[in-house]
Amino acid sequence: MAIREGKWRCPYCAVANRGAAMACTGCGATRDKDVTFFLEDDGEEVTDNALIARARAGADWLCTFCGASNPPERDHCRNCGAQKGAAPSRPVREVAGANPAPVAALPVSARFRPVAMAILLVLVAFVVAAAYFGLRRTEETLTVAGFEWERRVAVEAWRTVREQAWEGSVPAGGRAVSRRQEVHHTERDPVGTRRVKAGHRDLGNGFFEDVYRDEPVYRE
Repeated sequence: MAIREGKWRCPYCAVANRGAAMACTGCGATRDKDVTFFLEDDGEEVTDNALIARARAGADWLCTFCGASNPPERDHCRNCGAQKGAAPSRPVREVAGANPAPVAALPVSARFRPVAMAILLVLVAFVVAAAYFGLRRTEETLTVAGFEWERRVAVEAWRTVREQAWEGSVPAGGRAVSRRQEVHHTERDPVGTRRVKAGHRDLGNGFFEDVYRDEPVYRE
């Protein structure tokens, strides 16, 4: 099955990088656990044998200390040098069709942080005030002006109803008052199968693999 190179978007500078790149080409940040791979609609098939071998080598493993993504053949982290040990691997999953690029959220500028903090404090104060006035107890004297009592009883009764049913499905005690012919169901005659492209498999290392399935072919 065909191998296609995907892309990943840097969570720090929003630059889209090749799936094979282990570091961002825009800011140099290491590809880490927060990165999501995606495949564009026009993703071309990989023909380079080295890239194909890398794609089929397995999913990247994620360093348990710094979160960096590492090729499966490495026994220590390329970012911090920690041993691989029992580090988890990226999941291999199937996606239907092309996997759209995620929209990266850029960091908030430092000049907006004081404003955001002030808004947060105002919201917290509002919630505290609402909770105080909403939960505090008060005593009041009430007078009952009257009351009503009502009871409802459901009464069941047997009666004749007119319904439709297929022959052989009429319930016991029912009687047929008319009959007519209708098509109960139709069946298609299978004559074989054909392979169709069902989507892609995210290999967890920046590459994707075409996924096919067999679907039945029916007589016209």
